[in-house]
Amino acid sequence: MRIQVALLVCAAVPLLGSCAPSAPHAGQPTLQGQSMANMLADVVAVRTFVYGGGSQADADKAATDLVSWSHRMTELFPPAEATKDYVDMGPERLSVAPAAMIRASEALQAAVRTGNRTAIGTQLALTEHDGCGACHRSGSR
Repeated sequence: MRIQVALLVCAAVPLLGSCAPSAPHAGQPTLQGQSMANMLADVVAVRTFVYGGGSQADADKAATDLVSWSHRMTELFPPAEATKDYVDMGPERLSVAPAAMIRASEALQAAVRTGNRTAIGTQLALTEHDGCGACHRSGSR
């Protein structure tokens, strides 16, 4: 008898959970999440060119897009909100990160426009370390 009741409860709980109203945007990425996905795709496109794939035009388009997103960092991650939403983002990091990403992405764009894969690869590594890393690296590294 206990097993039958347990099975009934286990079967009923998921059904009852599906009756609850869901948030209208549940499961959809936020604008911040979309921006990070787009920026990652841009980095991958540039890296693809560095390693002999894609075209310089594709890499330039990606670098230009990365610069555009970089200029929106303060808008996308307002300091007053970001310190609440992202527990590892203190005011110090938020005060320098957007400018670091802008500088790094603009330098990457300039390197891409030279067409020199070695220079682009070097600048891409710096962009990831100093630009992206301004937010995504621990302060201890």
